Amino acid sequence: MIVEILNHSTFPFNEQNTYTQCKKVILLIEEENVGFPLEAKSIALVFKDERDARALNMEYRKKDYATDVLSFSSSDPDSLGELVLCPQVIDRQSKEHNLNFEQELTYMILHGILHLLGYEHEDDLEKEREMMFLQDTVFSKIYPDLEVEINS
Repeated sequence: MIVEILNHSTFPFNEQNTYTQCKKVILLIEEENVGFPLEAKSIALVFKDERDARALNMEYRKKDYATDVLSFSSSDPDSLGELVLCPQVIDRQSKEHNLNFEQELTYMILHGILHLLGYEHEDDLEKEREMMFLQDTVFSKIYPDLEVEINS
C-alpha cells in the first residue's frame, strides 16, 4: 500500500519512521483478517497544527478542540482514505500514556485506520470493546515489550 505523508504542521517528527510504522500497522491489521479492502492501494496521512485540527474537528464532529486523529473515507476505491493527525496533541497524549511520540503516533494511526475500516467506539459499548481489543492486539504486536492499554 502506498503511504503518502503530507506534513502541514510545524511539529518536527521523523517522516520515514512514520511511514515505516504505518506500513507495519497495515500489514498487521491485514493479518487479523478483518476485511481489509483488497482494492485499497493508498492511504494519506496529513499532519496539521492544533488550530487547523480544531477547525476540522468542529466542522466535521461539532467538537471545539484539537483532536489527535480524524479519519476521512474516500470515494476513490483505490484509496483507503485519509487520516488527519495533530502531532502536538499526540505529543501531549504520549506523556499521559507513558509512551514516546512514535509509539503514541503509531497507536493513533492504528486507531484511525480502524475507523476507516468501519470500526466505531462512541455509541455502542460492544463495538467499542471489539475495536479496542483489536487495536490493543495489533499494537502489542508492534511493541511486544509494552504493557499498554490506552483505549483512546
